[in-house]
Amino acid sequence: MAKKAELESNIQELTERLDEEVDNNANIAATRRKLEAEIDHLQDSLEDQQNQMSAMEQEKQQKDRDCQALEGELEKVNDSLGRANKEKKSLEDRLEVRDASDMCTKD
Repeated sequence: MAKKAELESNIQELTERLDEEVDNNANIAATRRKLEAEIDHLQDSLEDQQNQMSAMEQEKQQKDRDCQALEGELEKVNDSLGRANKEKKSLEDRLEVRDASDMCTKD
């Protein structure tokens, strides 16, 4: 009988230990699922950010090209303005010479 009581006690202890291990395993599995869900969320977030960064880089490159084109246009406008100012100065000088010449011939 003592041996039977000892075996029943061992069975009880092992059953309790098994229950604890099952609970621990369930907790670990729940934690794992939670972490996997968080990893999935972080991976999605990272992918979204990478896509945004790629789009922003393409936009930056386009803006750089636009800026270069505008700089070229601005240079052309400045060149035209410089030529126009030179022509204006030349015309003003010719007008002054003509006015001076007209004044001399009138006297």
